[in-house]
Amino acid sequence: MLKEVVNWIESKSNVFTMHGCEVEVLHSPEESETQSITVDFECENYYCRLIFWDAGYGHVEVVDVNTEETVLDQSFDVVEHLRTEKPFHDFLIKMTS
Repeated sequence: MLKEVVNWIESKSNVFTMHGCEVEVLHSPEESETQSITVDFECENYYCRLIFWDAGYGHVEVVDVNTEETVLDQSFDVVEHLRTEKPFHDFLIKMTS
């Protein structure tokens, strides 16, 4: 599951990097009971954190850096998003609209 996430992060279908967002990727320690990947994006006036767990679920939080208000805070199904033509595009739209 997490390998698919890494493939998406590095792919041309990563809507965040296509939009010019800066990205930082963090992996959980190998000895962790639950493996995860945390991806932070800074884009325009927004900060987005996507957390992916090996169980197939994830969480997104988008914060407006000027007002410190949370724009989006929700869980999601990783596989469902990765199967779309533009994975996580709906999150980017909420960040840039």
